[in-house]
Parts: sequence; C-alpha cells; structure tokens
Amino acid sequence: MRGQLYSFGILDCRDGATERVEALPSSAKPGSQWGRVPPSLGSCPAVPQWCATLSIHRGDATCYSPRGGSYRSTLGTRCELSCARGYRLVGPSAVQCLPSRHWSGMAYCRQIRCHVLPAVLRGSYVCSAGVQMDSRCDYSCLTGYQLEGDRSRVCMEDGRWSGSEPVCPPKIRCPDSRERIAEPGKLTAIVYWDPPPNPSAGCRVMLRGPEPGSEFPEGEHIIRYTAHDQAYNRASCKFSIRVQVRRCPVLKPPQNGLLSCTSDGNNYGATCEYQCEGGYERVGTSLRVCQSTQQWTGSQPTCAPMQINTDVSSAASLLDQFYEKRRLLIISAPDPSNRYYKMQMSMLQQAACGLDLRHITTVEMVGQPPHEVGRGTIPYLGCEQTIPVQPVALEALVQCGDTPVKSECSIPRPEEAMGANTPREHKHCWMGWAGSALHAPPPALIPAPLAPIRQFLRLTRSHFNAVLLDKGGMDRERYINPVNPDELFVFIDTYLLSEQEAARRAQSGDPCE
Repeated sequence: MRGQLYSFGILDCRDGATERVEALPSSAKPGSQWGRVPPSLGSCPAVPQWCATLSIHRGDATCYSPRGGSYRSTLGTRCELSCARGYRLVGPSAVQCLPSRHWSGMAYCRQIRCHVLPAVLRGSYVCSAGVQMDSRCDYSCLTGYQLEGDRSRVCMEDGRWSGSEPVCPPKIRCPDSRERIAEPGKLTAIVYWDPPPNPSAGCRVMLRGPEPGSEFPEGEHIIRYTAHDQAYNRASCKFSIRVQVRRCPVLKPPQNGLLSCTSDGNNYGATCEYQCEGGYERVGTSLRVCQSTQQWTGSQPTCAPMQINTDVSSAASLLDQFYEKRRLLIISAPDPSNRYYKMQMSMLQQAACGLDLRHITTVEMVGQPPHEVGRGTIPYLGCEQTIPVQPVALEALVQCGDTPVKSECSIPRPEEAMGANTPREHKHCWMGWAGSALHAPPPALIPAPLAPIRQFLRLTRSHFNAVLLDKGGMDRERYINPVNPDELFVFIDTYLLSEQEAARRAQSGDPCE
C-alpha cells in the first residue's frame, strides 16, 4: 500500500496528560519525529477526566483536586461525601481518584427511619410523618385512664425516638385537702370525705390510711388512694387532713392551791377545777372553761387561810367548817398533867411537818367542868400565810405571857407570837374557842365550852382518848393510848389520801424527810 508520509509529535496538556498530533510542516522531512511540539500545533481536551464523575442521590460530594478547583475527577482528586437532612451516609465519608481510573470507594445515602412504636395499652398515638426523622407522635389515653410519662416523642437523627414509652394507668382523683377543728373537750376531730370513684371496669381502688369518719389527732395526716387495673397499671393520688386544736393560755395553780384539768388542760372545752390545800379556802370561782375564742371563763381564784368560826351553836357546825379541808385529830384528857396527854403532845410537836403535810388539825380538850379548856392548831409549812386576825380582848381568866391576870389582856398577832428565830418548818398558828376566831399561840390553854364536842364524838373526860376524823367528818380510828406519829401517818397514807393527794405525794416526795 502506498501513501503519504507524515511527521508526528507529543502535545503537553495542563492536566498532565499527553496527546499525539500528526502534521507535515514544510521544514520537516517526511517520516521524521518532531518530539515535543507547542500547543499551537495541536489541541488538548477541554476537561480532562481520569475517574468517573461522582453523583450521590440525596447527597453531595465536595472535591479537592491537585490541578485546582475546576477539576473534580482527575488523578489524585479527593472528595468528601455527605447526605441531605433525613438521610444517613452508608459507606466511606471520603474517596480518592486512583491511577486505575476508579474511586477508592463507593457510598450512598439511606433515609433515616425509626422503628415502629409499640401500641399503648388503654391508649393510642398519632404521628405526623410515620417513622421518618422529625416525625412527632402524640399519645392519648382512653376515657377513665390518664397518661403518665412523655406525652409526645420525636424521631431523632440517630434513628431513635426521644423520651420513653408512656403508660395509661387508671385515672383517679382524690378529694381536696381539708382542715378541721378538734371537738370541744377533745384532741381529735372526726373527718368525713367521699372516696374516689372507680375509674373503669376491671379496676380496683385501695385506701392507705384511716377510713372516712375516723378520728384524727392533732396535726397533719396524709391519705393515699391507689388504683390497679388488670394489666397491673397503677395510679395513685393523695390529700391531706389537718386537725387543729384551739388552745387557751396555760393556767397555773394558785399559791397554796391545786389545779386539776380535763383533757389536755388548755384545749377548747377543757375544764379546770381549783382546789386549795388543807388549811386554805378558795376565794373566787372553782371552775374555768376554755372557750372557742381561746379565752378562759371567769378569773383566777386565790387560796386564803382558813377562817374557823368558833361562835357556833353546835359541835357539828364547828366540825363542818373542816369538811373537805382538814383531817382532825381530837385529843381528850382529864387534866394537863395526864402522862398520856403529855406524851402524846410531845410526839405530835416533833411531827409538826408530817401533820401539816397530811392536812391534820389537832384539837385538844383538857380538864373537867367548870375548868374545861381547849385549843386547836392549824399548822402551815413555813407559816408564810399567817392568819389575818386582830388582837383580841378576852374577859376571862387566861394567861398572857407569864403573868396571870383577871382583867382584859391582848393576845398578840400570830407573827408576833411565833418569834423571828423559830425554825420556819415548825412555826404554827393556833386557834381557840374563847371569843373571836383564831389567835396566836399563847403558852397556856384558852377556856372554852367543850361539852358539845365531847358529846358529839362520844369522848370521855375520865381518861386519855383520841379520835381521827377524815376530811368528810367520818370517825376513822380511835386511840386509848398515845399514838406514834409514824403509825398515824402510815394509816393516813394507806387509807385516807385522795387520788390527787397520792399523786402529788408520789411526784414531790416527802419534804419532811
């Protein structure tokens, strides 16, 4: 075959590739090789391509080429891959164009989807976009049930739902909290309420706490109700009950007196009774009641020393003045020189504190008519409350001090007669039936008509004898010989003390020891 000979050359292109060109310039010899030729004698491709062009559905590739930004698939080009919102990249996140004209890897974008939410027992949900990303599912419960947990959940970028799965337990509503005032005279209040209704069939409502109509003490109490259904779903509610006790100011017993109160002592409806110790009389009201206004009725009474009226017509009238106040130990002797009488009075003088502790008044009746005389003692511990008497004038044969007289004489006041140096626990105030009421203790006996008392109590004048009367005026024990104070005190402590006296003795002990 014959043809024309052409010369040829190699053309350099900007992307590093070479292109062979053939030409026959006038200066070239046919069949010769030119070597490298300038681009003006040939042409390079417009966009040189080494690897296939990258295209990712629902995604994007950002490439960087050694030749510059306008080259996306030349040798050595590196591309970073990404997906649109709602899609996840599957494969490598970056690829490179290799000399083999292939990319180093392949990737694609898959739609993000969350798993299908499970059904809710006794409830349902509605989603805005199914199980796709950003889909929002809102929950609701059937009538009679209430939603507990997240009310809505959102499909997130990681393919998981936000929050946690809610439940629909039975719906239960407790009564409103309430406050009650304790009943008069009590520290409790009876409270009623309507229990929550059963939310639906197959549910069971249980109470934790006292039943309606129970008595509640002072303070706050929490009542809880719990409802269960057949699927073991549970709901609960609670409310509070507060019981308030209206109280009056705390009362204090009067000096030389006692205070006994019902209930808690100062609550609404409580009643407080005032009593005075032996040898004292109450001045004022005996009972006070705490009102709903938190104020006491009446005013505070006082305890004043007993005033014994000896100007009476009968022995009973005299003894009645000691009713519920003092016990009486009445001693009768034929004359002051009787050895039993002297022994008895000596022992009692040494037991003055014990006599006063047990509210015992000693009455002495000594002698034979017409020289019959008598006196009585009302001891006060410490004698801090002296008997308010005026000096008395007597028109009788008495002994004032150490000087016997036949005319008038003045018996001194008790505080004057007792003297400042006498030990306080052994000071005494005395009474006598010789004129006015109570007198200070003269060293001699005061004459008085004693026959009615001896007859009333059946006491003989011929020999020593004594009788113990309780606070009710009852004859409790008789003695024909001097009684030892310890024996007397044991008998009184065992048989004659009231409950209040016994309680006080147990609390305070024996101050005479």
